[in-house]
Amino acid sequence: MIMLMSAIHAQTLPILKPKSTGENTSMLCHYVDENGKEHWVKTVKSLNKKQISKIQQQLLFLDYSVIKTGVLDVQTKRELALFNKDNALGNYPYVLPDTQSVLKAKYKEKKKAVKK
Repeated sequence: MIMLMSAIHAQTLPILKPKSTGENTSMLCHYVDENGKEHWVKTVKSLNKKQISKIQQQLLFLDYSVIKTGVLDVQTKRELALFNKDNALGNYPYVLPDTQSVLKAKYKEKKKAVKK
C-alpha cells in the first residue's frame, strides 16, 4: 500500500526543467560565396519581428539602404552582408553573433555624434 501511494505522489511532483545555458541561441547556416567556396556560418537563431525591425532601423540610421519591414528579407540580407563586410565580420547575409553587438556599438556611436 505504501508503494502505491509513493507512485501516485511521484506523478504529482512538477517536472524540473534544466536551466538555459544560452547554447541554443545560434545555428549553423550553409553559405556559398561569389567564388563558389562553401562555408558553414554560425548565425543568430530565431529572430522575431521586433528584433529584425530593430536591426533594420539601426542599419537605416547607419546609412544602409533598407526598408523597415520586420522581415529578414532579400533587401535586409543584402545590407547585412554589406554591414558585416564593412566591419570585418565576413561577407555573410546573416545576423552573426557579433553582428548585433557591433551594430549596436556603431549605432550608439553615430547617435552620440549626431547629438553634438
